[in-house]
Amino acid sequence: MALDDPLPDPETSRRVVFHVKSRFHAPILKPGWEQARPHHVTLFTNDVEEVLAHQPDVVVACDSQLVSMRRILPEAFTVNTRHGLISKLHAASLAKSADYFCVASPSQVDWFRDRDIAPRKDFWPIGYLQLDPLFRGEVKPVSTGAPAGMPVVLFTPTHGEAISGVPMLGEDPVAAIRPNPNDAFVIIKPHPEIPLRHPEWMDRFRVSAALHENVMLVTDTHASIDAYMAASDIMVSDCSSVMLSYLALDRPLVLLSNQQRFDSPERFDREGPEWQWRSIGEDVEDIANLPAAVINAIGSPGSHAEARETARQHIFGELTDGRTGERLSQNIAALPRADYKPIS
Repeated sequence: MALDDPLPDPETSRRVVFHVKSRFHAPILKPGWEQARPHHVTLFTNDVEEVLAHQPDVVVACDSQLVSMRRILPEAFTVNTRHGLISKLHAASLAKSADYFCVASPSQVDWFRDRDIAPRKDFWPIGYLQLDPLFRGEVKPVSTGAPAGMPVVLFTPTHGEAISGVPMLGEDPVAAIRPNPNDAFVIIKPHPEIPLRHPEWMDRFRVSAALHENVMLVTDTHASIDAYMAASDIMVSDCSSVMLSYLALDRPLVLLSNQQRFDSPERFDREGPEWQWRSIGEDVEDIANLPAAVINAIGSPGSHAEARETARQHIFGELTDGRTGERLSQNIAALPRADYKPIS
């Protein structure tokens, strides 16, 4: 729509920008944009000039660029949807960056308020936007080429030397996870920022994947992880946010706990949900125990099921209907319009 096009509803429609900072943020924000389009004049972009030209009433993002957006668009409201469910000592700055901060459930509001962390105006406990398609059952598993009947292990390491599981695995990550190629098919889905921050890790993944059968390495690290989660039987992770997203599927987890985390005060938050909910999976500190933990998780999917359900209820509450985008659109409609002064 052009700026002078009629609004869908004069009373409730707003000019809304969904601003994408990194490419992997696009599928995180897309469910909100899709629900907002019929009701608001929307723009989905990574271009700041386009944002300015749209003269938005509301800017929606999932990272810290909203601090800059507020400087250049002081008239607009800012909404942060988050791009994960954990702390890593980054969640606080995201909350403070926006007028309104979206969280997965009322219990998440309590977590922030207990730590005297708050957005400029209020929390919106509306659900976690990225998981809407998964909760609605709309995500199709990616085609892996795994032999029929072979269980699929999804490895989802985060970045950060002291908190990632990658340094624990040595030079041959696939062998460390699954020594016998007939035991399971392994998908390696690195965090989107690993190629930039740790290109040597990507080299390690490539070599390891080439050495072994029944392995898929996802080289487009910015691709949405949903289809890979749907294709897997268990997840091996560390403290990546996807460990909590995986609760949407109620499947087994094996969690790598890097002992170097205690030397990383800039990323290790012992009170963060990524460390408070280790009971949802098999917690591994000694890498020698990893293959057995993987086999056990495959063979006993009900193990840790009670802890997974407890965590799912705490983190998501009743907001697992896949309608986070709808609630976001409704909340935006309740905001006043921005008062842009004519340009002389």
